[in-house]
Amino acid sequence: MAFAVPAAPAHATNTRSWVSSSGSDSNACTQAAPCLTFAHAIGQTSSGGEIDCLSGGDFGPVTITSSITIDCGAGQVGAIGVTMSSAIDINTNSSAVIILRNLNLTGFPDAGSGIFTTGFSSGTLIVQHCNISGFTTGYGIYFTPSSGRGLLQVSDTSLYNNYNAIRR
Repeated sequence: MAFAVPAAPAHATNTRSWVSSSGSDSNACTQAAPCLTFAHAIGQTSSGGEIDCLSGGDFGPVTITSSITIDCGAGQVGAIGVTMSSAIDINTNSSAVIILRNLNLTGFPDAGSGIFTTGFSSGTLIVQHCNISGFTTGYGIYFTPSSGRGLLQVSDTSLYNNYNAIRR
């Protein structure tokens, strides 16, 4: 008699992941073993999950393709500084809900945009308690849903020293 035992997934994802300036991208992105970058943490986090910051630091640019919350707590300790790209690229054709909270996005010469969306046909983007500056050749927030039905909500956010604050 044989029994089939399902194998554990080769790569489990967290509903909540963590980044830290002392983390490592070889870690599992748990609170006890945080990642170093948002780009790695997003791959460890399930759709609809959350990425939080344990410490201040520049956690690098990230591409978002599904529902997620990135929240770095009070004081905008989660930073992304970029040149020649956007800090956060949102590339999804779904009705994703993306929440970006307590982040400091900084563009250096020739940077793209702070937040740049493509696709995003009927999704929701919520930006709260963020500072977005220095994107002098791009936009603080470039939000152009492909269907024109996406929802953008920005509150308690500073947008300054950008080519344009928001493109909608």
